[in-house]
Amino acid sequence: MVHRAANSAKGGRTTEIPHRVDRRPDVRYSTAVSDELQSEGFRRACSVDEVGQAMPRRVEIGDRSVLLCRDGEKIFAVDEICPHENQSMRYGVVFGGRIICPHHHYAFRLEDGHPNRRRCAPLETYEVVVEDDVVWVRAG
Repeated sequence: MVHRAANSAKGGRTTEIPHRVDRRPDVRYSTAVSDELQSEGFRRACSVDEVGQAMPRRVEIGDRSVLLCRDGEKIFAVDEICPHENQSMRYGVVFGGRIICPHHHYAFRLEDGHPNRRRCAPLETYEVVVEDDVVWVRAG
């Protein structure tokens, strides 16, 4: 079962991720969905359980450093580097649908990267798919 929580600065869609579906040991799971995601440019990032509520999880997707952020049951992927001061937001705080930069306290919406101040460019966001408790990201 694939649950898409897509978000992209280029016009992606966002949906809620339903409750966690545990794998049954007596069922063999096909890799067809994983192969399909890879053919669409998605890369495996981590398990859903590795993404905390208040702090982002840093992962490497290709040549990009990406932060995975959880807001309730939704998981978002944003660029690690803040567009305002070009510094890492790895130690930022995720709160109220936003990630707050630890260096200058600008806040960016997780859904579309929109900043809370006009003087700053939006934060790059990436499409996310959750499949069988695995987070997949398409970055680039």
